[in-house]
Amino acid sequence: MPEDRKKALVALLAKHAIPLIEDDAYAELFFGAKRPLPAKAFDNEGLVMNCGSFSRCLAPGYRVGWVAGGRFSAKIEQMLLMYTLSPAIPAEAAIAAYLDQGGYDRHLRRMRKALAGYLAGAVETVEMHDTVRGESSRARHRTAMKQKLSSPPAPSQTTLMRT
Repeated sequence: MPEDRKKALVALLAKHAIPLIEDDAYAELFFGAKRPLPAKAFDNEGLVMNCGSFSRCLAPGYRVGWVAGGRFSAKIEQMLLMYTLSPAIPAEAAIAAYLDQGGYDRHLRRMRKALAGYLAGAVETVEMHDTVRGESSRARHRTAMKQKLSSPPAPSQTTLMRT
């Protein structure tokens, strides 16, 4: 979501005192020069709970994450103590050491580069097949809809891939 829309969303929710749980687990796998700001960056009321995880981009089996809970931090901590059978101390220690040694940053740079390559290949494939027989996928979609056939147009997918 664009920054201005995140800012507007957080302001609207704050106006009505509605909390937001922000799933930011893939935030480190951004495209572009810098990581987009999370909604939490615009939160002045402590209503945004920003959730992150190492499970998505580093170690899926470790199940290690965090919550920046704002005004809900104490309640979240209490619930964690009540409902967590045992903390993942060895996994947390391993990730902490990896972070201290700069391994995570190197890993993320490699992952972003690989993902950018996959994206470029996917976009190229879609664009290559988008004008089959000189007809765009949007035109094919309109033709299919007239014939009562369902076929989503590829440009919406390429647009999503490019953002």
